Amino acid sequence: MKITKTTNPIHFEDLEPLRFEDLAFNLLYRQSKWHSINHLGRSGSDGGIDIEGTEIDSKTELKSWIVQCKRYKSFSPGEAETIIKELKIKYPANNNFLLIISCPLSKTGHDRLKELRKNLGIEELQIWTNSNLEAELYHNHPDLLNIYFGISIGTSFNLRVELIEKRKEFRNDLKKALLKKFDPSKPLIGSHRFHDKKLIVRSVMDDDHETYQDNFGWYSYFGVQPHYIGDFGITVNLEFDYGYLDENQKFVKSSAVEGEEKRTILKRGHLPYENILTYDLENGECRPMFYCIYKGEKGPFDKIEWELE
Repeated sequence: MKITKTTNPIHFEDLEPLRFEDLAFNLLYRQSKWHSINHLGRSGSDGGIDIEGTEIDSKTELKSWIVQCKRYKSFSPGEAETIIKELKIKYPANNNFLLIISCPLSKTGHDRLKELRKNLGIEELQIWTNSNLEAELYHNHPDLLNIYFGISIGTSFNLRVELIEKRKEFRNDLKKALLKKFDPSKPLIGSHRFHDKKLIVRSVMDDDHETYQDNFGWYSYFGVQPHYIGDFGITVNLEFDYGYLDENQKFVKSSAVEGEEKRTILKRGHLPYENILTYDLENGECRPMFYCIYKGEKGPFDKIEWELE
């Protein structure tokens, strides 16, 4: 079957089933740290498992995953439930399941899987739909996009120009939407400049409404305090602490310090525009929400620093 070369949407259903599994395996292999990972579907004796792996969840813990891939044009909530129930019956000792599908799943489907996870006592149940796969390919793995679909997103020069234009567009749109009118009697930079005192950072891979932690400790959904909108991204406050500077000008945390010696230290993260896939200013949380790509230890950020106020 000839694969249609499109830019949006990607026709995952045009791939042969085993080829779709190959793609899923490649994405999984690149996304986490693995003690071991195996593509069993190609062996012909998978026992209902397409991919199984043992993820290095922390320095001392391992997490076993059972992965099922379905290359369908449509996928009902009932089909999703049946697959997870069968996998749990067949592998009762396993508590982490991932379902990767080539099509959308309705909100009803997501809600039913969320309820099923609780009922079956499953620790972690994730589902990657065609939207998740497409976002990953376009923004993190253009080489796989070319290998599996023959889609090239341009030369490195064109990509640089596109990145610059995206940064400019994000900067200008966010300044217009989020910042108050400048008051010359107040500092140019700070959270006082923003209409909202809290922004929401959300993983683009999070299709559920229940937050979870990745193997680097980052939550799929968390709040931050905005600080500054710059040319390359948004600087936000992640946390703060109190203390004082010792004789070596080293900050010492201490909540007991009072008076002029008391200082505040802020943990700030820089959220680059290229890690923000899109944003929503009219969501049910009534807070600006940024859908982001997480890239390892720093999560959605490219820089994290402590700074004295």
